Amino acid sequence: MASVLQRLPHLTLSASGLSDPESFETYRQAVSMIFDATLDDWQQQPDFRVHVDCVQLGPMLLSQASMSNGAYRYERSMRKVAQVGADAVLVQMILAGSDVRVVKGEAVTSGPGDVFICDLTRTISTKATDCQNFTFVFPRSLLGLPEFELDALHDIHLPASSTQAKLLMAHIRMLWTERDRIALPDAAMFAQSTAGLIASLTANSIDDDVRQAHAARAEIARVQHFIDCTLMDPELGPDMICSRLGFSRSSLYRLFEPLGGVASYIRDRRLRRVFRQLAGGQTSNRKLAEIAFDTGFSNIPAFTRAFKTHYGVTPREVRMLAEAGKGWPVRLDEPIDGGERLGHWLNRLGRA
Repeated sequence: MASVLQRLPHLTLSASGLSDPESFETYRQAVSMIFDATLDDWQQQPDFRVHVDCVQLGPMLLSQASMSNGAYRYERSMRKVAQVGADAVLVQMILAGSDVRVVKGEAVTSGPGDVFICDLTRTISTKATDCQNFTFVFPRSLLGLPEFELDALHDIHLPASSTQAKLLMAHIRMLWTERDRIALPDAAMFAQSTAGLIASLTANSIDDDVRQAHAARAEIARVQHFIDCTLMDPELGPDMICSRLGFSRSSLYRLFEPLGGVASYIRDRRLRRVFRQLAGGQTSNRKLAEIAFDTGFSNIPAFTRAFKTHYGVTPREVRMLAEAGKGWPVRLDEPIDGGERLGHWLNRLGRA
């Protein structure tokens, strides 16, 4: 007897028109694990339409979305990053229409075929009126890249004319077309192959300044690994690195000059580690001063000021936001509506 194909978990979510006042609110809540979504001049746009089809491809979520007849905003602030703590990558591929998004501080208008890659530990800002896209989200760890390449994998734009964008679009179209024929046990394999394709296609898309900073790839990787392993030591600095790894001060400074300097890099890595611990909701029983000391900060007021300057929120606010965002259940098999289920999926992905 032939076995029955186990289909991938899927959902459909729609929001439309003023006849149902809760329509857009349901959609807004569903995507709130990633974006703060707003509809400008809601009462002046009675014909707005938002529709999302989504499948769970193992550790990856793949969706096709369309927005029309409205002015939509999607923002991911540092507060949102702190609240949901998703250590994940988001890729969006424009199918039709366009949107406007902030890429490396500048407004970029997309077109069909354009691909944008974002690190969900960073900020995102997008405006759309009429647009269709593929969006997929997956843990950063799925890429299998070293940390410095993961850090550079944000605000990458692959234009529609590039071979990279065409290859990725063809791959995702194939996955979407075949989604009902992919067996559940094979889902993780397809997710991993997709992440691997992204890692390969973006290898030459890192900014020139970042690439120059890592021209001596083995050396910079060795220094970064040492820094990450020694962050808790308050004595960590250029002298320790030169002494332990055999660099001269001038060569070490040249290596880190495009990254803002050695001291700045160490401070940012320490701040990032504290932020991830707080946003991950794993430190509720520890004092903030203890966490700061354990990450190598010896001056707590200076740490708090640097954290607020870097992230726009205080360490205490990050902890409060993370605790407030932990109220989502994480089961995927409950009989709930599409909006709640999408929130469940995104929450589980973010906590993976």
